[in-house]
Amino acid sequence: MFHLSARPRPAGRQRPARRPARRSVTALALAALAGSTLVATAPAQSLTSFHGGWGIVRQTSATTAVACTDGFHGRDTDGRAVLITAGHCGAKGTVWLTEKEWRKIGVTSRRVFRKDATGDDWSIVRSSGTRALGPTVVDRSTVKYVARLGKPMVGTWVCTTGRVSGTRCGHVKRVRANGIIVTDILSQHGDSGSPLFRRIPGTNRVAALGILSYGDEATYSAYQRLSEVLNRTGVRLKHV
Repeated sequence: MFHLSARPRPAGRQRPARRPARRSVTALALAALAGSTLVATAPAQSLTSFHGGWGIVRQTSATTAVACTDGFHGRDTDGRAVLITAGHCGAKGTVWLTEKEWRKIGVTSRRVFRKDATGDDWSIVRSSGTRALGPTVVDRSTVKYVARLGKPMVGTWVCTTGRVSGTRCGHVKRVRANGIIVTDILSQHGDSGSPLFRRIPGTNRVAALGILSYGDEATYSAYQRLSEVLNRTGVRLKHV
């Protein structure tokens, strides 16, 4: 079991990527997978707006960077626009850039990460104001609106979009008391922070459920329940 961040080679930049060794379950690593990009079926990234499911990167040195995925958008208690991603992706104060143009999108203002996988793996990134963070997520080739906060239930058909794996769907297998949603969806390094959502039949809207925390690439992916994050931080989704 490991967390699903990645170290990419951004377009237009020749940056050799380091691949750290994976660690045990008791010391989950920021493991890496270089050179991956969001699947071509996703809508083209914009210079002015940003959607859940797109890639975000943080530079770690002159030659390396870590990539994760934007989850959901909202407003913090000060009314500032924020995005929510996985806590293990970066510490408080991390500067996040858009993956395609390497332009600043925001700075991590709050972050919690428990390495023992008992929940609490989230971070709040305050917008720099250079991108409009709307109540939207990418679902295959479509941008869909987040209509409401959903309640995850065992057996529910759910979907997620990550910067590496694109959009995949599957079932909720378990909802743990610690706020972790376990699904049979498979994810890869770089998908960390991906939004988990339920499509609302007959509409172009979805219900928000969680953000990707960890998985094993072969059998499951586990998501931090979004309601837990909102309750802890006071962040409100933009549709609320």
